Amino acid sequence: MSGTEADVDAVGPLWRSMVAHHDQLISDRVPVRDADAAWEMRHPQYRAWLAEGSGFLRFARRPDEPEPIGYGFFRLVRSGPTFDLGDVHGEVESLAVAPAARGTGAGTALLEAGREELLRRGCTFWTVSVMEINTGAVALYERVGFQSLTRDLVGRL
Repeated sequence: MSGTEADVDAVGPLWRSMVAHHDQLISDRVPVRDADAAWEMRHPQYRAWLAEGSGFLRFARRPDEPEPIGYGFFRLVRSGPTFDLGDVHGEVESLAVAPAARGTGAGTALLEAGREELLRRGCTFWTVSVMEINTGAVALYERVGFQSLTRDLVGRL
């Protein structure tokens, strides 16, 4: 299911859950923002990307429940000067699935819906950033065809 600017508020709980999951995975190495503070930063970005047409939102829902069990936010971004990924390529900006719904295929379905729309919009490549320690997410992205290309390193000064 597609989402609009009016639907952005519905993903807030899932965003917060994703940030809390990140906190559990990596806060011993890198500080993670408070989930509410992170949402206050992300919320206007989602709305702006939807308004300008550079982003789109997909939901996963169970037929008998009105609240989403997951969402994917995808963006079209200009490709950089090094890798020829086309004028624009797709980016999985966020993918969040409720803890109770992980492993049900919701994440895969969201990625497939995102892939279809990116192809429709003329993309031939897509990217995603994922923490290496998040092995479940890494496995999901690899199952749908992502391969490691670059590696981000973080160090405390």
